[in-house]
Amino acid sequence: MLFCYQSSGFAKLFINFAPMLTLDILICTIGQRIRRVPQMLLAPRTDVKYIVSWQTDMTTPDDFMWMASAFSTRPDVQVLTMDGAGLSRNRNNALLHSTSSICLIADDDCHYTDECIDRILSAYQSNTIDDIICFMAADSDGHPIKHYPVSSMAYSAAMQTGYYPSSVELTFRRDRIGDLKFNERFGLGSGCFISGEESIFLHDASERHLNILFKNQTVVQTDAATTGTRCPTDPDVLTAKGAVFAYCYPLHQAIWMCLKEAVHHARFSHANPFTVFHNMMYGVKRSHTNI
Repeated sequence: MLFCYQSSGFAKLFINFAPMLTLDILICTIGQRIRRVPQMLLAPRTDVKYIVSWQTDMTTPDDFMWMASAFSTRPDVQVLTMDGAGLSRNRNNALLHSTSSICLIADDDCHYTDECIDRILSAYQSNTIDDIICFMAADSDGHPIKHYPVSSMAYSAAMQTGYYPSSVELTFRRDRIGDLKFNERFGLGSGCFISGEESIFLHDASERHLNILFKNQTVVQTDAATTGTRCPTDPDVLTAKGAVFAYCYPLHQAIWMCLKEAVHHARFSHANPFTVFHNMMYGVKRSHTNI
């Protein structure tokens, strides 16, 4: 890339030797849901690869035959198989095999455009400081899937506005995160806590002093409902949220945050605050025996 600037009346020409960034889209799927993946693929690009981690429980020989045929003309797609359950285990499997400069977390119901991919790569190309960038997601109608901060800001500041991350919003520089991975006690199928793996991942990244940015740009369309919309009524989600608080904060602060959360849901969601608090405190208690 060539650029010039004016200095002391003289135009000086410089060459930017920054290497071209590449992107791995890390897709997690299970069983016959792998048949959704071809709908996610864009036309081949030299700067994009797809790493599909496929948990093969509940599959048939026909599924494997279909898979071999479906991706036979796409050398940019790598399919990895694994046994067992656990969404975080699946994400870690995909992450282990990633080699591009940037990674994007994806589910099998996500949809992208070339403009979205360009937006991600451009954000990292123009900013060498941030190690992790959380973007925005939209539903099938193009509406944001939840409330987002109105402008880009540090992740720590975004949290103060009530923002919580979803996995499909997460991108990061592969070389900067090192051996950081998703905590496998959190997430669907973990057997411990059904959600919260994104918050734990970003907390662990913060503990390593990685720079995390929230960027007010949409990069993915997804049909999945967010777990946050179920918080007032879903005991398992509330339990997981209490466990996240206990993981990230001292005990007294975790209890205080559970209390505030119960009051919030009573005021805005008309949920029983005692039930909300009880379920979250159950997560706090379990966190000390399960983490």
